Amino acid sequence: MRVAIVGGSGFVGRHLTRKLVSQGHQVVVVSRQVNPGHQTLEDSDSVTAVKAPLADTVAMVKALKGCEAVYNCVGISYERGEQSYERVHLDGTRNLLSAMRQAEIDRFLHVSFLKARPMVDSPYHSTKWQAEEMVRKSGTNYTIFKPGVLYGEGDQFLSHLKTTLKSFPFFGLVGFEETQIAPLSVEDLCQAMAGCLEKQDAFGKTYGLVGPEAFTLKEIVELTADSLDIIPTTVSLPIFLHRFAAILMEYLMKTPLLTTSQVTMLSEDLAEPAPPSDELPAELSPTTKFSPGCR
Repeated sequence: MRVAIVGGSGFVGRHLTRKLVSQGHQVVVVSRQVNPGHQTLEDSDSVTAVKAPLADTVAMVKALKGCEAVYNCVGISYERGEQSYERVHLDGTRNLLSAMRQAEIDRFLHVSFLKARPMVDSPYHSTKWQAEEMVRKSGTNYTIFKPGVLYGEGDQFLSHLKTTLKSFPFFGLVGFEETQIAPLSVEDLCQAMAGCLEKQDAFGKTYGLVGPEAFTLKEIVELTADSLDIIPTTVSLPIFLHRFAAILMEYLMKTPLLTTSQVTMLSEDLAEPAPPSDELPAELSPTTKFSPGCR
């Protein structure tokens, strides 16, 4: 099958491309700029890279022509310049759905977030939720995936955690209540996304995905530190201090080690999806146990 991955140069998109190619599919990697992340696949006859910003509907229609399905892996974890949550998550999804209609494609697989939901004081969460609702009302044969905290080669979660542990003498835990996190391997996510591509019983479904084991943030920090031969000093800090630090990092750093949306995420339970969520087929359920040393 010929499929398009919009946002295909990103973390999930790169892994998904490899998974789909390994299963014999033809993949069109669509991104707003040429990205070196696909250099390992650039000589593959199964991969075509296309530059097409989501805001450019004409270019997007051209990129999608001839495809039978579209994956939407576009998302941002912090706002910068014109890249706002509303513009990327909402306008981007709206434009993509319009381009799909013009390209006569009705199979749509959309990536959201585990805790995306309405009535929450987080523009990241709320715009992700509004995009989900847009997809549900689109008339397409959709499947929505709601992954939690992702890790794997090229991730931000473990990369930033390791950088922090190497750079600072202590690690500040978010808030004073212990919440659960079930880290999800990006390979398990992509296995589920690829496995649902041609499953008609996955049409109209929303799948929440978490890893098979749950930990507290402190436990994850200690496991990660142990993989680096570091003995961490952890201290619980008020959420507002983390939020203030995240605001500064977003303003001062090109790639912030912590964002305001991540502060919200880490202050809530990340071991169970927010409703609605359907049960993933057993053969596609995540099984990879968390190991911070495996990159």
